[in-house]
Amino acid sequence: EKKEIKNVSGICAERRNPITGAREVLLVRGGGKEAWQFAGGHDKPEDKGNLVQALVREIREEVGEDLAPDLKSLSYFRSFCPPWKPDAEQVYSIHSFVLENCTWDEEKMRAYIDAGNGDDVNEFVWTSDPLCNKDGTPRLLYPQVDRILRLRGFDGPRNANTPPDDYEGDASTPEIKVEELRECNAD
Repeated sequence: EKKEIKNVSGICAERRNPITGAREVLLVRGGGKEAWQFAGGHDKPEDKGNLVQALVREIREEVGEDLAPDLKSLSYFRSFCPPWKPDAEQVYSIHSFVLENCTWDEEKMRAYIDAGNGDDVNEFVWTSDPLCNKDGTPRLLYPQVDRILRLRGFDGPRNANTPPDDYEGDASTPEIKVEELRECNAD
């Protein structure tokens, strides 16, 4: 039985800490979930299959920031179509994008989320150690987020959700050409 594949886009937003200069990444959590993830989400019919358009909408809904001015700096990183559960009714194709030198306003984001506006996000953190909690224990991340962070050069302890180092997802997932998506988004 062939299952519908639902697209999910996430952004590995990276910045330099304004005080220490350390490289940091943005992680979000919400909806009673234990695991941390990148900001992003599912595409909707109004996105018309355009993953970048979906990502712009999701970032605005989740953290109150406008990704559109940063599109020239956005790069496609990797897609995964993980076999979460063989009996699942829904299959997800997870597309990751990277935004280096992110300049989103942390205070504005905090006010947006604290006011209850963050669509399914009620907590976020900019961290230079995304694989660890403050107490040094492994941070619970979704497997694809863990893998992307390690591929981006972050290192840290492993936990039950950590995929093997050779985890590449499903090779049948096509590579996304971000330039083509930008062109579609401009229409």
